[in-house]
Amino acid sequence: GKTDGKTDSKTDGNTQSATDKSRADANVTLSEVSVSVTADGKGNDGAIDAHAICRLSLAVFVEYVFARKWEPAFEVLVLASWEWRREIAAKGVADAEIKKKAVELVVNDLLRNCDKLWAIHGEDWQEPRYYSLIMQPFLISPAINVGDVAVSLKRNPHLKLEHAMRASHPFPIFERFVDEDVFIGSGLKKKLAVRKNTQVVMFTSDFCGSAIPWPVFGAGPRMCAGTGMALGVLRAVATGFQNTDRFEPERGHKYSGRHNDGVASFAELAYFVKTVVPIVLGLGHKKGKACDVESAARAALGPGWGVTARGEVQ
Repeated sequence: GKTDGKTDSKTDGNTQSATDKSRADANVTLSEVSVSVTADGKGNDGAIDAHAICRLSLAVFVEYVFARKWEPAFEVLVLASWEWRREIAAKGVADAEIKKKAVELVVNDLLRNCDKLWAIHGEDWQEPRYYSLIMQPFLISPAINVGDVAVSLKRNPHLKLEHAMRASHPFPIFERFVDEDVFIGSGLKKKLAVRKNTQVVMFTSDFCGSAIPWPVFGAGPRMCAGTGMALGVLRAVATGFQNTDRFEPERGHKYSGRHNDGVASFAELAYFVKTVVPIVLGLGHKKGKACDVESAARAALGPGWGVTARGEVQ
């Protein structure tokens, strides 16, 4: 949710504080919300499929953050989550119109009608750097990750929740910048493992079988901000659905998740090669400014997005 220094930790803190107040006003607990939407979060034939799991996650966070019950109009968020998954997994270009409708819903309905949140940024919520503060951690990421974990639970019924997450973690890569030397061992066996000022890339598949229970939500300043809420949703899925015959989270589940690694159509594979290979090889790389990234995100929503001459949001 950050594109430059202007959207700093203070802004994040203000947003987090306001969402906390909003959730307190809703007078609900995460487990209560999970139970309340379970009956509606099913496929047309009663199966708890990928769309139902996605809808459950979104419904929980919409009520928990905005104190709003799930409405048919919010269904575009389910559709948009699949579009973002496609693009994040480098399987194709997301549908810009669906993404635009999702952003419009969040900004012009959910945020605009939540006084405590709207008071923080007002009309600036239209900017990618600001609406992403809500959409990324509270809506899109949970919807994607809960679905991935649900599939892992189905494929590993003998494992408890956190063990299932480690066995097939939603994030294939962890990345951190190390600003001081990291040593392993002690005494005569102490040796330098990572030099300071190093960008470290870790593949979760490399240590999913580790005897050390590494934190599945990360650690330190960049750990998942929504850990508490995400665990509530995941526990609801694990305890309420995992052992039922209707639990089919792999049905209709596309793009993300370890079970989709290496699974792609020819068109998806071609897009992946076109997009990722030049980056890996360092071809055609141009340094850009943070504002360029934000401008591209704004442009992706189309020319109709923004404020009119009268100051009204389109």
